Amino acid sequence: AHELAHVQHKHTLLLLVITALELAFKALIDAPSSPWEYVLQLNNPAWDFLTFWVFNIILFAFLLTFVKMLEGQADKVTREAGFGLDLAESLYRLESFYYGIAGEIGFNTQLMTGKQRSKEENIRFMGDQAFYLYRNLAPSRMTCFMNLIASHPLTSIRIALQIDKSMGAFNTGLMIWMLLIPGLRKRTIRKLQKNHQEFAHILSHKFTDDFGSISSYIDLTYEEQEYKRYLGRH
Repeated sequence: AHELAHVQHKHTLLLLVITALELAFKALIDAPSSPWEYVLQLNNPAWDFLTFWVFNIILFAFLLTFVKMLEGQADKVTREAGFGLDLAESLYRLESFYYGIAGEIGFNTQLMTGKQRSKEENIRFMGDQAFYLYRNLAPSRMTCFMNLIASHPLTSIRIALQIDKSMGAFNTGLMIWMLLIPGLRKRTIRKLQKNHQEFAHILSHKFTDDFGSISSYIDLTYEEQEYKRYLGRH
């Protein structure tokens, strides 16, 4: 549903326009259009490595804000079509994969070796990622800064979009900036955390649907000790 929404709203064409504008802007200021062109123009003193790197980071952050808006629109259309919960649970599972076995041994290594995840690994990665996603309803500034040059909004924001119908595609694209601006950060976090119980319910439902009781995760990790340490104190 999400990918079909991209097609329906001609997002591929819009991405082509964004790319064309990027190249036109670079041509206008005589900037290398790609890393390859930069490598072939090392004798150009106007573009030392640091200048070229910082310029691209800033430009990507600006352009990818619009790309995030397109992703937000596709997520919103998916929700309005009645597949919001399915998308939220799928995003949760994807995060557990990317930050699980793919993060530990490398995605390409997994493909080359045919490494399969055990049930215990799935339980641990899904449990760990539930903590991470919930915590990212108040993401750190470093997490937000790194997301500036990512094509998709933070997954915690995308799942929150499936819960809060007042969040639109435009706000989804700009939210990462608002989380970095001191005057807007607290207000944006409050908006993300407004429906934290529904957010937690989605994660809990997906985990228990796949693996049963949360005790299967507690038995594999140190979370029970952590839980007992805080019990009765907070």
